[in-house]
Amino acid sequence: MDELAQRLEDAIARRDKVLAEKQRLQGKLESAQQAQQEVEAEIKAKKIDPEKIDDAIEQLKTSYESLVDQIEQEIGEAEEAIAPFLKE
Repeated sequence: MDELAQRLEDAIARRDKVLAEKQRLQGKLESAQQAQQEVEAEIKAKKIDPEKIDDAIEQLKTSYESLVDQIEQEIGEAEEAIAPFLKE
């Protein structure tokens, strides 16, 4: 086989490899887009605007911290309430 024919054969093999890789990446893209749509639908079902997800997360963190503070306070009050009975 002469050099030109070999170069053509190599080019065709490279093209086929690129096409196969493109198809693989296209499949990954479609899968990622489907997953994104599912996540956005789940977020919307919870009445959260996907564009404001960071704000919603921050609100949840603040609420969580507040509830933990409240639990700690109530436990402290309960410990104080039972302390006299533990000394006997």
